[in-house]
Amino acid sequence: MPATSPLPPFAAIVVAAGKGLRAGQAVPKQFALWRGKPVLRQSVESLQAAGAYPIIVAIPPDGEELASAALAGMAGIRFIEGGATRQDSVRAALEALVSEHPERVLVHDAARAIVPHVVVARVVEALGHAPGAIPVLPVVDSLAVAAGNRMADKAERESLRRVQTPQGFRFDAILAAHRGWTGPT
Repeated sequence: MPATSPLPPFAAIVVAAGKGLRAGQAVPKQFALWRGKPVLRQSVESLQAAGAYPIIVAIPPDGEELASAALAGMAGIRFIEGGATRQDSVRAALEALVSEHPERVLVHDAARAIVPHVVVARVVEALGHAPGAIPVLPVVDSLAVAAGNRMADKAERESLRRVQTPQGFRFDAILAAHRGWTGPT
């Protein structure tokens, strides 16, 4: 296998502050076991293996015990209490990174346990020439435009993409966007 060059330095935010109730489990889905490990741990391990440092994990109120258990023995991770919305959680995590002032930061949803190194690398490298980068996948399903409970038209899936995480940003740009946002969260 060819050797890969180290990626430029980047920090990561893992958003794990949600209630995760739709999964119907005893604990929020980000703390549930999947393939023998908590989902959150799998996400954080992948980001660490790619070189993320530091990693800020936005957790639910009163979630420190679950998060600490899920990430036991892992270094370079800090917890912050997330907000009422994903946007609030990301902003709190960005503010927690101000003292480190990383050039690049990735924002990843904890519930997405599989974080391929190649995706992280492409996002981080794209930040060398753009203020933001988001991995996407093509839409392969047939889609319809709804009008009430009826199909009004077909949607042109060729022009649509499924947005994935981690999403990457130049730190200054995403922090300024969050600080300047005055709309609903």
